[in-house]
Amino acid sequence: MSQDGQTRSSCELNSGRAYILVTPYLVVFPGITVVLVVLSLNFLGDSLRDVLDPRQILR
Repeated sequence: MSQDGQTRSSCELNSGRAYILVTPYLVVFPGITVVLVVLSLNFLGDSLRDVLDPRQILR
């Protein structure tokens, strides 16, 4: 830990903040990737629930 109580990762994030305005694709593309992965896992889970839910089959 540094003397002011910040962890190393927060210091690294703070130093990378200057690059966001210069190179926004460093933030945009990973953000879009995370959103797409979360959405695809959500749709996959919904589909598996629809197929495997025994209460849904009885209706």
